[in-house]
Amino acid sequence: MTTTHWDCPIISSELSPSRTMNTLMKRGLAILLVLYPVFSIAQSFDTGWNALQHKNFDEAEKIFRQLDKKGDPQGMFGLGVMTEFGYGTVKKDPVTARHLYEQAAKLGLPAANHNIGNMYQHGLGVEISLPTAVEYYTKAANAGYAISQNYLAYMYYSGMGVKQNYKTALRLLQASRRRRST
Repeated sequence: MTTTHWDCPIISSELSPSRTMNTLMKRGLAILLVLYPVFSIAQSFDTGWNALQHKNFDEAEKIFRQLDKKGDPQGMFGLGVMTEFGYGTVKKDPVTARHLYEQAAKLGLPAANHNIGNMYQHGLGVEISLPTAVEYYTKAANAGYAISQNYLAYMYYSGMGVKQNYKTALRLLQASRRRRST
């Protein structure tokens, strides 16, 4: 039996090749229209993060604020970073930065939980609380955030904010290594 491109089970075999192509193009366009906002937001964050890394603070702030207005957790996170460190014309304000991270964390961004943990570990806008830092690092680590897995491994190895546990430290380091190698 010879199979032609229009015998695809997704498309009715009753369609002619020209109608099949027309149907495929419409479906493809529909998929693109649905996915474009997702790709656009990701591209925008990457563009903003790149601008931040190249010290183009005005551009980074503009992009992150646009994303934040759309309720995007990465935009909140980007603004949080700019606010935590006072980049560009953004006023340094660790309390506001933590609030932005908390919003992003509620929307499922592991990096935001990591940064909150870092704030509690080092007393940035909050009182130092190693157990609270461990709590936030654990949330990020459980979501597969390798940097938090490393931080937690060190904390378990040295007994910072948790009972010293070498097995847990090793398990976290192994998880981080697997995560970084994929």
